[in-house]
Amino acid sequence: LVFNVWKGRNFYGPGGEYHLFAGRDATRLLAKTIVREETDEEASKPLNIGERAALAGWMFTLKNKYEVVGKLQDFDPSSTAM
Repeated sequence: LVFNVWKGRNFYGPGGEYHLFAGRDATRLLAKTIVREETDEEASKPLNIGERAALAGWMFTLKNKYEVVGKLQDFDPSSTAM
């Protein structure tokens, strides 16, 4: 999903602690609760059940806080399903 995070612009804007999540697919970063780029090796591994559960928690929070404004084209939901 694509969220309008304008209300949280201080977090997601330049210099904000979550700026890395803005303007991109942040699925894996949210699932892994990291605020840095994954290595190629990390990115090649599927999400484990704990990471998928963490992502579900993030999705609950984001859906309740921000407006959904779209969906990512060509996103495979099975890659993050519980």
